[in-house]
Amino acid sequence: MPKLRTLWLCGSFSKALGVCSLTFLRVLDLYGIKDLKGLPSGIGKMMHLRYLGLQNNGHGSIDIPPSVSDLLNLQTLDARNSRTRSLPQYFWDVPTFRHIHLTDVYCWDAPEVGCLHSLQTLYFSGVCRLEDTKNILITKHRRNARKINIAKRERKLQKMGYHD
Repeated sequence: MPKLRTLWLCGSFSKALGVCSLTFLRVLDLYGIKDLKGLPSGIGKMMHLRYLGLQNNGHGSIDIPPSVSDLLNLQTLDARNSRTRSLPQYFWDVPTFRHIHLTDVYCWDAPEVGCLHSLQTLYFSGVCRLEDTKNILITKHRRNARKINIAKRERKLQKMGYHD
């Protein structure tokens, strides 16, 4: 299996911790894994990865390691219906991002206006501070951006203690 290109896992992630050794993998979909707390730090070694799916992963929060910014071919990060604790400092430096779907991100820095040249879709739901999205809204006027959707669930975030 060393040249496996697509891997779709469901059920338990703890049984698949060696996934980072699959360096030729282009699609990694971890849909509905309830015990997913975070990605292994070695995920940055998966240099061919283009799609990372983290949808519907339980009630806890997912940690995205800083090594995600080493995935220079990553085009899609889909974490819909999964809480993301924080985004790494250099998350927005991935030059090939085309589609980003994030739900309930508690701690993040908005991208600089010059970033995300290939961006076509940006979906945020549950943004803590709407003012953090100022640069993203400016990015909306970029030539490639087709859809930018930012939703805020302020009341829910206040209950959870994540709103300023």
